[in-house]
Amino acid sequence: MDYMHLANLDFQDGDYPMAKLYKGGWHVKIEKGMLHLSVQLGTEAVRQHSGLATGYFAEIILLWGDPGDAQSLRVDNTVSETFSFGAQGPKVHTIVLSIQLPVRQCWMAMLKLSCTGRYVEEVAKYHAMNVVRVGKGVS
Repeated sequence: MDYMHLANLDFQDGDYPMAKLYKGGWHVKIEKGMLHLSVQLGTEAVRQHSGLATGYFAEIILLWGDPGDAQSLRVDNTVSETFSFGAQGPKVHTIVLSIQLPVRQCWMAMLKLSCTGRYVEEVAKYHAMNVVRVGKGVS
């Protein structure tokens, strides 16, 4: 078993797809056993649905192991700093999140965007997650 059928999955595709929160883009590069995810962020890339959201951050989540065996599944992640919606600076900027890939296991890499602020942690429209790449072992 592998994760190939989950490629490009939008976890909240119904009511709150990623496109409602995130207008930026991303690019995946695999090099020397590492996955590097370049993510465009900024006030033109991440939507502030209301004044309750004061900031946002990006996270790359790597799920790896045999999907048919719950005991073998592992999760790793890398989180960006938190950016403020009110901060002065470029309206779009790029960050790179990197994570080590497993050598012989199937894996799935996901980009998660989350807003911070008052009461937003519990509200679905302030979070989005999409599968950005799947694979097996180090490419």
